[in-house]
Amino acid sequence: MSIASFVERKRNQRMLTSFLKTFTDAEIEMLRNGITTVGKTFRVVCQVTSERFVGWYDLDDNRVTKFPDPDELPEEKYYVEVRGNSYTLVIQKVAVADGGNYTCRGDRTVKVFTLYVECK
Repeated sequence: MSIASFVERKRNQRMLTSFLKTFTDAEIEMLRNGITTVGKTFRVVCQVTSERFVGWYDLDDNRVTKFPDPDELPEEKYYVEVRGNSYTLVIQKVAVADGGNYTCRGDRTVKVFTLYVECK
């Protein structure tokens, strides 16, 4: 075996190992449920590892698309804060109707979070 073919073979092995590691290490970590009170602001963090974050989805399976600037005070009821690989769903002025399942989605992984809302 020539040196060039040996180097090429090793390079291909590294690429395959990297690809398989990326594929098998895809993961989303977050709490499964939480509780809050009417009128509060609620946050839940979703950490996405080795895959692309697709989005947070609300009760009606609509994607939460607002990503405010750090110095901006968002007016939207739902928005997402991003820090590294952490994606925080924020729900402002929680109402009883906000209770239910929210979904954090990656390219290959999906996790569901259930929010319980207490009346004052």
